[in-house]
Amino acid sequence: MITQASTPTLDTNALAALLECSDRMVAKLDKDGKLPPPVRLGALKRWVRADIDLWLSSGCPDRKRFAELKANA
Repeated sequence: MITQASTPTLDTNALAALLECSDRMVAKLDKDGKLPPPVRLGALKRWVRADIDLWLSSGCPDRKRFAELKANA
């Protein structure tokens, strides 16, 4: 059985559960550039769990600031 913590990517529903918000809020945050960029698999969006963990521990910066932070890490 695969657990949430060991999953390397998160879909919209899993990310919403992690952030304790709705999937519509995840879509809005993504559209507004307030989440790390997702990985696209065809029409599917997935977020890398390690990126989300870093984003959360960094205080949830916007996408541009997160990219700078990740580049400097």
